[in-house]
Amino acid sequence: LIGNPNSGKTAMAEILSGALAFSSGHVRLAGREYRQVSLKQARQNGVCLVSDIPKVFPQLTVAESLLSGESVWRRALRPWRRQLREMREWLAREELDLPLTRTLDSLPEEDWTFVEIVGRLYREPRVLILDEALEGLTQSRRKPLMRLLRRQMAAGLSVLWNTHKIEEAMLVADRLSVVRDGTILLSSRPEGLDHLNLIRLCY
Repeated sequence: LIGNPNSGKTAMAEILSGALAFSSGHVRLAGREYRQVSLKQARQNGVCLVSDIPKVFPQLTVAESLLSGESVWRRALRPWRRQLREMREWLAREELDLPLTRTLDSLPEEDWTFVEIVGRLYREPRVLILDEALEGLTQSRRKPLMRLLRRQMAAGLSVLWNTHKIEEAMLVADRLSVVRDGTILLSSRPEGLDHLNLIRLCY
């Protein structure tokens, strides 16, 4: 989704993730229609939202942050050493470098969003919504994350990326939708779309 900062992109993201109620319309996911989506329903359907402001606890370790979305019951069933080993193996397979035993507040703040996104992907969601969440990442974090996203997308993950960066969206998106005042004005594959016309539609 592309559009100006007040276009309604964030509202759509929050509706899909169950964080915001809506008064009309419906959400269709996996062949089922919802007149309202709760946080629990979104979670059960594998929908995750990561916003531009990381929702993390700086005092937790990176490992604890990666597991912060899992239920306490599931975490309690597995010994902590085993969970650490599984995370290290997964990170090595995905070519990601994260110090699992360090606390978040010992890392640069720009890494917090990276940790949050990796944590969502570690749990293999069906739909990942990135609401301007990639904007603050450094290039050294962005490259491995994009590789991981592409691998999981090839395995069936859907990514909804909200951004105001039109040029970048045209390069990476399978489909572009322009949002203004809460309305989708255009939805199309990016091939053949004119950059200047997209700017006019957005702004």
